[in-house]
Amino acid sequence: MTDPGVPPPSPRAARLVRYAGLTGAVLLAVAGWLGGALPGATATRVWHAEHGLLTVALWLVGTGLLTGAWWALRRGAPSTRWAYLTAGLWALPLLVTAPSGSRDVYSYTCQGWAYAHGVDPYATGVAAAGCPWVDAVAPIWRDTPAPYGPFFLLLAALAVTVGGGLVGAVVALRLIAVAGVLLAALCLVGLARAAGVPPRRAAWLALAGPLVGVHLVAGAHNDALMLGLLLLGLLVLVRCPGRPRPLLVAGALLGLAVAVKAVALVVLPFAALAAVLGRYTVRTLWRDAGWLTAGVLAALAATALLSLSIIHI
Repeated sequence: MTDPGVPPPSPRAARLVRYAGLTGAVLLAVAGWLGGALPGATATRVWHAEHGLLTVALWLVGTGLLTGAWWALRRGAPSTRWAYLTAGLWALPLLVTAPSGSRDVYSYTCQGWAYAHGVDPYATGVAAAGCPWVDAVAPIWRDTPAPYGPFFLLLAALAVTVGGGLVGAVVALRLIAVAGVLLAALCLVGLARAAGVPPRRAAWLALAGPLVGVHLVAGAHNDALMLGLLLLGLLVLVRCPGRPRPLLVAGALLGLAVAVKAVALVVLPFAALAAVLGRYTVRTLWRDAGWLTAGVLAALAATALLSLSIIHI
């Protein structure tokens, strides 16, 4: 789908945007290694660290370049393919930097460690659970039970088991986050067309934004997986409204998103409306939203039962 009212940028402008954003991503990656959330870092404020001022300067310039480049094409990239390639190019430096923005990924690893060792992470904080990497966890989260859903804790436990150590677990969790971003990327064109939005604009705004690279990729946040599952569920939903089997599948995907992070619940009322084929009546809402709800509940029940069975082994 094209946007006749907004011509694509010139090739020269597009190249300038691409490499300005890449420069910003590289600077942010360097800042991550100098002052990111490394396990052994002792400074409580980034500017108190050994390279504090340089880290802050790199972070500010990198963020400015990345944000400015993204905003420059807010009306749409030259093409959908160009948007995907550029967003991927910008993500590469952030894929190999240290965790940035927060220490949440270390909370994930310790919660996964507790889960893999038969400790209920919903009843015990990671410090009391005996996680060997608790010093890497932000102090505010060391005594807090896991706030995430059972599906994500299963994946965190798998990451710890496969990773074999803190670094390996962090790498595995980052790969899970990248998988979530890729899943979201696969769904964007279909959702954009269903909504009447030019795909080249939707892909650019959703994937090239600084939060994707910094928060989802570099930070390895579980929001990425939640987002990917949500968008896949919505794509199934908008393509096959009113059909029981696709609605069950869509509901299961949305349920898995909730089983990653409960904030995904806010999407469900809107998904229930989108599930209806034809006019909105009590009967059609009960019928179509009912199939969707059944899928959500089935996914939540399955992940909860699997979680309980593993903890009590």
